[in-house]
Amino acid sequence: MKSPKRFAVLLCSFVLASELGGCARVPASRVVSYTPFQMSNAGEAERVQKEYDALLEAGSPTDETRVLVKTFPPGVELFQGNVRIADSSPVDLIGSFEITFRSAQDEVSLVPYMKKMARASHADILSIEPKTEAGNPEKIVGVTGHAFRRKSGKI
Repeated sequence: MKSPKRFAVLLCSFVLASELGGCARVPASRVVSYTPFQMSNAGEAERVQKEYDALLEAGSPTDETRVLVKTFPPGVELFQGNVRIADSSPVDLIGSFEITFRSAQDEVSLVPYMKKMARASHADILSIEPKTEAGNPEKIVGVTGHAFRRKSGKI
């Protein structure tokens, strides 16, 4: 027979979980950081993180977001660790982000998460750099990237 104290703790845990709507779910992924590139966007990082979390509960977006892996849109380059955008580039840089995954992903399974990140940040194009599991380059445990918005028209 279980001790009365242990039974009371289990009962309290059950009641507390019931009152709070059940056990807390651990999200499949988490936005570790989002940094907007316009100083006038106070609160933008928090908005993107909250919207991303809400989109995790919804189905996959079916928009026309482009996800570029280890490359950038036309007119954008990495120069001495910084993103540099040519005046003639058809995109504006709107933010950078980092996402981690609870369990390792493959490249195909990243697409829905990246589309949700694009929707949350109001981006048209994401440029990402996957972070892989040590010793297993097929398993992705996180992503760092940049969010871009088209200036006008299609690229």
